Amino acid sequence: MNDNRNSMNNASSKPRRHRSDLTLLLPPRQQIAFPLPLPPSNNHIRFSELDRLNKIGSGNGGTVYKVLHRPTNTHFALKVIYVTNDEEVLQYMDLGSLEKTYLCDESSLAAVTRQILSGIYYLHTLKIVHRDIKPSNLLINSKNQVKIADFGVSRILEQTTDHCTSPVGTMGYMSPERIKTDINKGKYDGCAGDIWSVGVSILEFYIGKFPFPVGRQESWAGLMYAICMTDPPQAPSTASTEFQDFM
Repeated sequence: MNDNRNSMNNASSKPRRHRSDLTLLLPPRQQIAFPLPLPPSNNHIRFSELDRLNKIGSGNGGTVYKVLHRPTNTHFALKVIYVTNDEEVLQYMDLGSLEKTYLCDESSLAAVTRQILSGIYYLHTLKIVHRDIKPSNLLINSKNQVKIADFGVSRILEQTTDHCTSPVGTMGYMSPERIKTDINKGKYDGCAGDIWSVGVSILEFYIGKFPFPVGRQESWAGLMYAICMTDPPQAPSTASTEFQDFM
């Protein structure tokens, strides 16, 4: 939790970006937003063909670099995993994360939300729970495509009735049952937890700030009380009835 609070303190010092200029079209209904896998086996990218340009970010799981694939002159994000020293190539999202993004236009917010939920749906059909959905783990590119990133604390469920028990992730975006371990003996529905995190993130985009009555850098006790002991945050009365119902 200390690492998370430090990360949130650093993030809170960044100026808030206003994304009112986004004009996002709804993606086709069959489109699914999720980080692209490696190319087919007959077309693998050779790491010797990659030039590392600069570091994009780092965390407990590894470091992400912006790289150039020389033969195709294409940019990718290369994630170096500390634990296993494996390397994987991800699609480069040139506009970065949705951290500090303000999306008060409901049609643009709906387009972003639809892509996030399509990615979550895809993961959950594979019995994968992310467990750390938050604005900084949602990436966007200049094509207005939104992708889910950072699977460092994800888990593959063995069966649909399996439960999660470890309270990993970022506390400000955890659901109450993930924080209060005395609820259901510490077990929680990982899929439901992801949906809660999506809801908190979407509401944060809409109102332009963390939606609970405390800051994300609040102490563990303060965040626990706000998330577990108070009513869930609601869309403001100025929002459309549809958005209020959705939240």
